[in-house]
Amino acid sequence: MNGIIIIGHGNFGSGLNSTLEIIAGKYDFVKYGDFTSEKSPEEFKAEVRLELEKLRDKDKIFFFTDVVGGTPFKVACELKLEDDRIEVFYGTNMAMIIETCMNSQFDIELDNDSIAKIGKSNIDSFKLTKKNQAQEMAEEGI
Repeated sequence: MNGIIIIGHGNFGSGLNSTLEIIAGKYDFVKYGDFTSEKSPEEFKAEVRLELEKLRDKDKIFFFTDVVGGTPFKVACELKLEDDRIEVFYGTNMAMIIETCMNSQFDIELDNDSIAKIGKSNIDSFKLTKKNQAQEMAEEGI
């Protein structure tokens, strides 16, 4: 079974975790952390390390971070150097997290390329046309 840790600037981690719980429910293998202005990078890394420790029995740990090069991304990469179970993603979106959770729940393996592809395939813009204006606007969301 896999573990998931969502980390980022501000309330990125807790926000995506909250959204995940609304859409797909709560998972005990999903942890999160928020790098806020009140924390030093060292304090944040210590907090993330505590969340990682809660997943010590997992075969693989997916870190989902917000932006490449930021402190949360750097912390995840530093931890990856210490633990070969860790895989690090940046530019995270909800589709990546939901798909990884659903597959992890049923012990279905996803490789890094598949997870990145899921994220990329869920980035686009809405284009309004006469045909879909009435049809799509009338449909309900999640």
